[in-house]
Amino acid sequence: MQSRVVLITSLILIMVSGCAGGLKGWGLGEPTPEEVKPPSSPPPDWVLGKGHPRFPQARYLIGVGISDTNAVSARESARSNLAKNLKVKIRSTMVDVATTEQTYIESVIETEVDTVVEGVEIKDGWLDQDKGVYYSLAIVERSLAASSIQDRISTIEAVLQRNLNEGVEAENKVDVKSALSHYLSGYQKAPTLSPLKSALYVITRSRKNSKTQNTSAGEFESRIKDIVHNLNLAKVSGDHQIVKTQKGLTEPLVAKVYLLKGGDQIPVSNIPVVFNYEAGQGELEEEKTSGSDGTVQSTIYKISSYEEANHVIAVRLNYSRIRSNFNGDFVEKLLSPLKNRKATFNYAIQTP
Repeated sequence: MQSRVVLITSLILIMVSGCAGGLKGWGLGEPTPEEVKPPSSPPPDWVLGKGHPRFPQARYLIGVGISDTNAVSARESARSNLAKNLKVKIRSTMVDVATTEQTYIESVIETEVDTVVEGVEIKDGWLDQDKGVYYSLAIVERSLAASSIQDRISTIEAVLQRNLNEGVEAENKVDVKSALSHYLSGYQKAPTLSPLKSALYVITRSRKNSKTQNTSAGEFESRIKDIVHNLNLAKVSGDHQIVKTQKGLTEPLVAKVYLLKGGDQIPVSNIPVVFNYEAGQGELEEEKTSGSDGTVQSTIYKISSYEEANHVIAVRLNYSRIRSNFNGDFVEKLLSPLKNRKATFNYAIQTP
């Protein structure tokens, strides 16, 4: 009898155990903690590219970052995305950029965007539980970003206007080297304005916010080329002498450095020149600088060659010394025509 009770009890336990397993298999039993996975919340609108209700794009620049690593990486991605989109939009608004200026313009864009990104804040985040992907929202207020860029534009324009005014004043005084210095400085700085104005337009979505003037690189370039085109040399005296002894010429070779304005040859002082033989040989004063009346002169101390019937001496603007006053690779392009400015003197050899 006792053995029957034990047998019946065992059968009941087995059946109960089997039923419990069956219920769990049908999803009616209690799951283990490992089987519990919280469902993802619906993605917010800003993740779907529909904007954020608290940060409308009319007032804010926005960047969305994504990372499958962690929230920190997503935040960095959001900042980078904001900066990248801003750079692309700035470049797309710029037209007619010379190839020689592209590297410089790119550096300006990088600098200004980096400045804007310094004010970026992370304002929201979301985790896609199903995919294990982190999202982050970076924002910066348009008015704050625009304010710093507008200040930069105003500062640069004030400098450009000063370069222009001081250049014109120096040119009116026929101080050619000072005028070129101011114009070249303005020419170098002016390209900065284009990317800054483009950045301001992208941020504010309006061209009315830029209270700018029209002091462009083109205006400085035009004034530089005008000086370079009209700066020249002319003979004054000492040409066509006749030499009968080995002592040299009786008269010095005199030339004048001038700036052509309205048909008048205006004397220019403080311009270096160099005298050299083009035909024949002799000893002479080579390097000279124009005086207050624009004149330069060289004395030939000795004639070394009597084989040529005529000797030719050229006086040129000393381009290497003029060029040394100014910095920048762009200077060569603008000033190089000065290499060709010269006047020539001839004298005849008559030997017994």
